[in-house]
Amino acid sequence: MKEQNGGAIKDIGDSIKKKPRKNRRKLRQPLTVSIANQQNILAIDCEMVGVGKNGKKSALARVSVVDFEGNVVIDTFVKPDQVVTDYRTFVSGVTKESLVNARDFKSVQNEVRRILHGKYVIGHSVFFDFQALKFTHPRRLTRDTSLYEGFINRCPHPYRTPSLKQLAAIILNERIQEGEHDSIEDAKTAMKLYRKVEQEWEEWIELHGIDAAYKNRRMGCFRCGSLEHVVRECPVPSATGYYMRRQQKNNSKEIKIACI
Repeated sequence: MKEQNGGAIKDIGDSIKKKPRKNRRKLRQPLTVSIANQQNILAIDCEMVGVGKNGKKSALARVSVVDFEGNVVIDTFVKPDQVVTDYRTFVSGVTKESLVNARDFKSVQNEVRRILHGKYVIGHSVFFDFQALKFTHPRRLTRDTSLYEGFINRCPHPYRTPSLKQLAAIILNERIQEGEHDSIEDAKTAMKLYRKVEQEWEEWIELHGIDAAYKNRRMGCFRCGSLEHVVRECPVPSATGYYMRRQQKNNSKEIKIACI
């Protein structure tokens, strides 16, 4: 439409300013999150032996740390402070001879703490490793392969904590822990798992936060409920463990009823 203004003809449409569209949906740019310096990434695994009555309590017997490329940073046997009552050789690979010339716990603890200080630490159920070493590590610098949802969702039983052997078979198509465990092999496997999904994992943390992986996840032994060991080290037979969990569930129901 045109109108005449002082002899000049102009288009009305030219005088109407186009307003920008509101609520225009913006496409989310893909994240590119990763740990810049690979020298700051290490993987750890520990082997435990049994101390105390019937060897039910775990104590550190070996610790291994590898770098991003899988090179061994430290691998040493540790002499527990208490008398070993169960070497758990079929699981830990530790024998009585292994601990004859082993280093004392305090010196190993200090060295490993120094090596891991300020580093990103990869591990499987790494909570138990730090528990055995008797020191903590910042959660923001920890990547636990047993808690990453991307791994758990690919397992046949996502409500259970997957074993490292299971993840190696499903994610890496590798077979490990065919016999006695080797902490170097386990640490390298944990690092391989992280490297395979590093980009996706760091993006997941950027979106959900580091604490999201720890929510609603059962940590410890799902057979007997203990936080002192994982299920592969559980001294309770599977059937007994079932009845223990059932009894605990019934007891919790009775407590709730009594509180009403």
